[in-house]
Amino acid sequence: MPQTVYWGQLCRGYLVHHPRRQRPGQSSQRVLLITAAQAFKKNSCTVFDLSSQLIPYEEAWQWQRAHVQHMICQLSSSADSDTTRCATSDAILLLQHPPVFTLGSGSTLSNLQFDPADPPAPLFRTERGGEVTAHSPGQLVAYPLLNLRNLQQDLHWYLRSLEEVIIRCLYEVGGVQGTRLLGMTGVWVEDAKIAAIGVRVSKWITYHGLALNVSNDLSFFDHIVPCGLEGKRVTNLSRVIAATGKSTDGYQHASLQDQPTGYDSADMMMRETSQALIASMAEVFNLNIKMSPCKTWTDMKSYAHP
Repeated sequence: MPQTVYWGQLCRGYLVHHPRRQRPGQSSQRVLLITAAQAFKKNSCTVFDLSSQLIPYEEAWQWQRAHVQHMICQLSSSADSDTTRCATSDAILLLQHPPVFTLGSGSTLSNLQFDPADPPAPLFRTERGGEVTAHSPGQLVAYPLLNLRNLQQDLHWYLRSLEEVIIRCLYEVGGVQGTRLLGMTGVWVEDAKIAAIGVRVSKWITYHGLALNVSNDLSFFDHIVPCGLEGKRVTNLSRVIAATGKSTDGYQHASLQDQPTGYDSADMMMRETSQALIASMAEVFNLNIKMSPCKTWTDMKSYAHP
């Protein structure tokens, strides 16, 4: 039976407390564990950071499915290998979407506050888990395409790990304390949901992912019952930081409106959030990050899945 290693610091067989990373709302020691054999072998992962761009939902969805199929083919090719690790082209895609609503595979239409035959924005039913959610500019969307055979073949572990990524990201950007609510998937700040998670796993390859509200127009959520949670509020990072007035990285987020003309505070916050999210992904999933040279969606559409 393999030894276990707990996050905080990768070491065999016991937990090393890392005070800077022990924050309220983080996972129990039991949830975020990784086998000792895996701990010292980082998984290579290519990050496609298009977080400053609006990418049509359907195109990003198609790209994910194509890449997942490529990764599944890689699994088949390595089936006869002597190694216990499966070499796959793991990837993380970061972007924003134009206004769009998405339904999970089992979502009920009763959580729509509009006629599905005449939606105020495009509406898609997808194969991910979870209920209805909304995407719009100012929301950071991350689609991790990871091979869980090299991590933990455990969907519960994966969902809790995505929550951990978000919690660390929030703290890094603005000192915001993200938390979990018992029995619910996602991340909250006090009683308001700031990030939603909905995933699909095929042959232990993950796709779909998480949506973190950064500076998006929250009124767009009025068209739905977000995640099917009646009476629950939503919030975003910009609103939370403005309410606290906390300062980080040398500037005061709550006073971004005082910056010189032409300074786009929303863009700056999105850049910092995407960078923090990448770093958190690398920590939680033990990834060796490689940044893709693709800078536009045109580049991505011509990208040959390696």
